Amino acid sequence: MASLWHELQEQWRNWAPILKVLSVLWLVLAVFMAVPWVVLILEEEPDAQAFATSIGIVLGAVVVSWLATLRAEFYLKPGQMFLVTTLSWVSISTLASLPLVLGGPSFPSPMRCSSLYQQSPRPAPPYYKISMFCLTA
Repeated sequence: MASLWHELQEQWRNWAPILKVLSVLWLVLAVFMAVPWVVLILEEEPDAQAFATSIGIVLGAVVVSWLATLRAEFYLKPGQMFLVTTLSWVSISTLASLPLVLGGPSFPSPMRCSSLYQQSPRPAPPYYKISMFCLTA
């Protein structure tokens, strides 16, 4: 039992600096997620709730990981640096996609787009532009 505890402590010593660096990166992500959140609040958009929830989840992960690694050394070995690079790309991409997962973009349906064409009394010009995710004339 003592050897198992010693093994767990040794493994934690290897993972704690990695988690500490990731928590700092997640904190930066939460700060940058606050910028669109403020804009959404000012514009009174319904997706502001999804951003607020996402920021709360990210900050919760930062607090938990920072408190768990409070006494850990801030020294990374070369192998750990490679792991930090990979985990930072994966975790930041995952956490940054939370507002899309929680709020979900509200794209108009193709039927709604086609009804825009049918209501137009004028013929469509030979060129088209993308407007509000619909192909419009």
